[in-house]
Amino acid sequence: MRKLELYAFPHIGKLAAEQIDTEHVLKLLQPIWAIKTRTADEVRGQIEQILDAAKARGLREGEKAQGIKP
Repeated sequence: MRKLELYAFPHIGKLAAEQIDTEHVLKLLQPIWAIKTRTADEVRGQIEQILDAAKARGLREGEKAQGIKP
């Protein structure tokens, strides 16, 4: 949770799950990937899990969030 607080919430924390798209995720991950690859992968994975759970609960439409890469 701490990594999401540090890296994701400042960028997408106030958006509804249905508003978050690949561009949002890539924008927040790109600076992290440059210096902390493992952290970026962990944050990406957590975001994917959250977005996929939102889809399963009918809070989001479209494709699954898997495979977001720079």
